[in-house]
Amino acid sequence: MKTFSKQVLSFFLFILFCVIYAGEVVFIPGWLTETAQDGSYEACLRKLYPGKKITVLTWQSNSVKMDRVIENADAFADSVTEYIGKKPEGERSELILIGHSMGGRIVAKTASSLAENGITVGRIVLLGAAVDFDIDLNDMIRCSREPVINVFSRNDSVLKYLYGNWKQKFAIGFSGAEKPLRDHFVEYRLVASAPEISNLRLTNATLESVVHLAQIYFNELDKINRGEVKPYSPQYDYSGVVVKKSFLSIPSEWTIPPVFKMDLLDSYADWLLAKTDVRWTTGRKTGKPKEHCITVYFIFDQYGRIASWSLWRAFQERRFNEIRGQIKSIPDSAPFGMSADDASAPE
Repeated sequence: MKTFSKQVLSFFLFILFCVIYAGEVVFIPGWLTETAQDGSYEACLRKLYPGKKITVLTWQSNSVKMDRVIENADAFADSVTEYIGKKPEGERSELILIGHSMGGRIVAKTASSLAENGITVGRIVLLGAAVDFDIDLNDMIRCSREPVINVFSRNDSVLKYLYGNWKQKFAIGFSGAEKPLRDHFVEYRLVASAPEISNLRLTNATLESVVHLAQIYFNELDKINRGEVKPYSPQYDYSGVVVKKSFLSIPSEWTIPPVFKMDLLDSYADWLLAKTDVRWTTGRKTGKPKEHCITVYFIFDQYGRIASWSLWRAFQERRFNEIRGQIKSIPDSAPFGMSADDASAPE
């Protein structure tokens, strides 16, 4: 009987130990979320990580001045570093640090500070992170015991237009990392599957900002945790693509503002051929207004930048077919942990 009682007591102690050390999920939301206290983040995260302690850290993010937002984000990263640094090593080893949008910048800054002090956490997760795509990944990798997860989406118009035009640089949450270290940095590309979302990029770019919502990225993270999606690996090589420019060239970093409505004509390997109607009115002062309209044809590269434009459809279609012929497919034969580029490189 005593033996049975000891076994029961040991069982309950084991359950109590598992509950205590189930780990913590620390989530840092993005821009304009300072007053978001409706509990929606906690609810989503509890479904993603049942049994874990959920902590949402809000910060002073409600400024419309981007320089002030960056200043507040960097200052808050110091607070997060202190918060994590004070935890016992056993708790840190089970801690999952997640950042969405500008919260991803805070996570990157925090990871850098923690790595400098030799502190590691269980895992780092970036969701649509507003971090430069060419960031040095080594600090995040050294700080994360499990491979770092980066979920990015080229349907994310908030990162494409707001971050891209402000920084004149792609965000890691939009384009993916420039040189991901695939043995400890795993990327997943979020592709909106519902027609009402996937077609927003060109038919109604203003509404495409819904892709940037944290809940959209949470849904993708749920699929990742369930093993329903594979890590991203490049399917095409764009390095040799040469585009014949228009007579009047546009800087390659320019993108079409969200107010433009575009009609998609053709697409291949993330490159797009589209058109838009530009309308204007003359003669209002004379009392004889006259409406004018011209159609402009654009070619966008894989990141959504304007590669070429013209008033002649035939020219752009010919250019697009030339681009199609220059893009090379990469064999999808690389084992996990190795890039497809490495697998196909000659010895």
